[in-house]
Amino acid sequence: PVTARPAEICSLRAVIHTTGVVTPSQGAEFLVTPPETARILEVTKAEGDQVASGDILVRFDAGSAAANVARQRADLASAQALAENARIAHARMRDFVDRGLVARQEMDRADRDLADAQAGVARAQAGLAAAETAAARAIVRAPFSGIVANRLKNPGDIASTTDTVLRVVDPRRMEVMATVPSADAPRVVPGASARATIGGGVVLRLTVEGRAGDRKSTRLNSSHVSESRMPS
Repeated sequence: PVTARPAEICSLRAVIHTTGVVTPSQGAEFLVTPPETARILEVTKAEGDQVASGDILVRFDAGSAAANVARQRADLASAQALAENARIAHARMRDFVDRGLVARQEMDRADRDLADAQAGVARAQAGLAAAETAAARAIVRAPFSGIVANRLKNPGDIASTTDTVLRVVDPRRMEVMATVPSADAPRVVPGASARATIGGGVVLRLTVEGRAGDRKSTRLNSSHVSESRMPS
């Protein structure tokens, strides 16, 4: 059967099919590394697990860091004792100077001793703060909610500062770098919608962010993930 329909003016939507590489946006990827070469005591998440902000991801053996904290605390206590003795001596010397019992040069020496002792306390406090920060890094927490994309180490392994134990990504903040034919490049404009289908049936709704000039590649940002899984 033949039917008729009135002609009308409307917009035609062109669809360009291509392939691309999915990468996390800036700030959407977190790599867990030890603060120093250390043994891994615990890895709480497996590859593909959901992660909430603040979750403990990895615990490292912080034996040397804990010993350093104890040493820095002892140094601080010693510096504070020296500063207190210097303060008492300074007050006594000022009294002697006011009474004319000692020369002014002795007061100058007491001023220097007190200043040096106070500087020693400040250095000890800074050293303790740094040591406590290093010890706290033995327990690594997730800075944002996301998914464990890779688990590269296990409990009992020795990891250095260049080793990645876990890789966590935020699937809501992903980019796709896709290459389009030169003839289609002018038709790809910032703000246009796109959709990506990746492994496991995961679908991303995307928005064109910009073009990379002569390379004819297009960067797209994800705005929604239909499933809570992302490939590595």
